[in-house]
Amino acid sequence: MPCYDIASTMCDQVGGRADYIEKFGAPPDMTQTFATLIHIAPKMGIDELMEVRKQLTVLLGKEFAL
Repeated sequence: MPCYDIASTMCDQVGGRADYIEKFGAPPDMTQTFATLIHIAPKMGIDELMEVRKQLTVLLGKEFAL
């Protein structure tokens, strides 16, 4: 399914910039990627994606995840 491919690509983007995110926080150019991952995680029902959602919520704040 293409949705899984898109989610996988977005997770790869986040993973590729993990060092930057850890040092400097969330880059503004990835806001849409973060929002998409947070939004689709409960709909896809993948445990690993839910963990990504949880970590992004901690990083960005609960207000961002609403």
